[in-house]
Amino acid sequence: MNLPEQAQLILQLDQAGRLDCSFNTACGNRGSAVLKDRLTGDELWSEEKGGAWQMSGWSRAAVGRKLGDELVKFLSKRQQSAP
Repeated sequence: MNLPEQAQLILQLDQAGRLDCSFNTACGNRGSAVLKDRLTGDELWSEEKGGAWQMSGWSRAAVGRKLGDELVKFLSKRQQSAP
């Protein structure tokens, strides 16, 4: 069984946005992710995606996918550079 107290890393996620978008208002979904070392509290990686309304849209799912993709890229690079 894995307990939070045994984790080496902590991923903090935050989502903000409005659902009542129109052409006249700037709105959209925005999300951020921060990866921290649990023991030291050091921030290892952070990213923010989304923003104001646009034609392609910033749905919650789109923001989540973008953040997830960036996290995977970061972790892949980190694993490749590890001894």
